[in-house]
Amino acid sequence: MVDYPSTIVPGSPGGAHFAGASSVRDMAIDFAMAHEGGLVDHPSDPGGITKYGVSLRYARSKGAIRGVHAAILLNFDLDNDGDIDADDIRLLTPEKARLVYMDHWDRYGFAGVQDRHVAAKFFDLALPMGYGGASRVMQRAMRACRLDVVEDGYVGPVSRKTINQASAWNAAATMAAICAEAAGYFRDLDAPDFEEGWLNRAYHWPH
Repeated sequence: MVDYPSTIVPGSPGGAHFAGASSVRDMAIDFAMAHEGGLVDHPSDPGGITKYGVSLRYARSKGAIRGVHAAILLNFDLDNDGDIDADDIRLLTPEKARLVYMDHWDRYGFAGVQDRHVAAKFFDLALPMGYGGASRVMQRAMRACRLDVVEDGYVGPVSRKTINQASAWNAAATMAAICAEAAGYFRDLDAPDFEEGWLNRAYHWPH
């Protein structure tokens, strides 16, 4: 959803509690949004101005978020001036950004990950890394747990089954492996302006 290298607000050490979340999706979105922060316009970010983790480049590429029967749930031309620009990103509200997150959760099938904390972490990593990058991290973590999985950048039925098996075996060990692989992924990007925040995010566990 968010373009590399999207700026984030560094997460606090340890976990975050979302006792009021009504579903796994809500908990995962709350966890991710706590990392994304508000309005950021960093000159080193190729995605352009970003708010609540939604970049201008992403908004332009999508145009709109659509629901059942292609009904428009969110038109990114928020000021109705015929184009999508920085002004529209500035008008984005948390409620509208949440529609983007919900679409992302449903589109990539994160609900298929049975452990709610592992699902939330996978979802959270998919925002700054993209789905392919986060999928590779998950697959590398499975290999670190000595499970046989192909690292192809797509968590399909086979990888998802392996993740669920690992989580059922030892959820804490699975999460530790995911966090370690996420940190390695971020370090390899060689983006010093963003690395500290990314590493805080990599090691931050949902609870």
